Amino acid sequence: MMFQGYEIVTLLLGLIATAVILLNRKMLQTLPAVKFLIAGFSMFLASWFLTNIETLLLRDIFNLLEHLSQASGGILLTIWCWEVFRKAEEG
Repeated sequence: MMFQGYEIVTLLLGLIATAVILLNRKMLQTLPAVKFLIAGFSMFLASWFLTNIETLLLRDIFNLLEHLSQASGGILLTIWCWEVFRKAEEG
């Protein structure tokens, strides 16, 4: 199995986004429930790493971990959205 170009590009874009997040972390701290947002992004970043690692070794295990990371990221971002809208309704 070979590396897929789009998977490498996705990982590189994720790393660039991580740098932007780190450079702007003080501003991000003003967002409501930012820990869920950061944790969700981190889970997606982990899945982008795992999808490239699965090409090299232990394909089934890393594929499972990749999909668990994606699911966790989706759940965390859903919680973040819920919290943002809930706080907006509270005023």
